[in-house]
Amino acid sequence: MLLFLIPADSDDIRRDYDVLLGELTQYNPELLDKERLLAVTKCDMLDEDLIAEMRGHLPEGVPSVFISSVSGLNIPRLKDMLWEALQRYPPPALSAPDVRRLGVLLRNALPCRKTPLRGW
Repeated sequence: MLLFLIPADSDDIRRDYDVLLGELTQYNPELLDKERLLAVTKCDMLDEDLIAEMRGHLPEGVPSVFISSVSGLNIPRLKDMLWEALQRYPPPALSAPDVRRLGVLLRNALPCRKTPLRGW
């Protein structure tokens, strides 16, 4: 799952999206096979009429949502869209070394405890 974040004050959201796709192509073309979602940010600056007008200028075939971290506009919807997309794919299998590294990372990230966690 790839989440593209483009600000609402962009001169051309579709062009900026295409630029990001071009950068992905140069970095790792296999990433283009992943599902995509577009979040247009800073939408607290927009009214409903402008959002409706902007919808016609978004890339076709890419699910999109207008959000604002300032006002919280559509943040729950974005989370739902990400959750739904992630549910369509099984989690990757982890090798034993990966599981050990993950355990170390989690152990270091957890607050100090007087009693050890079971299984750690």
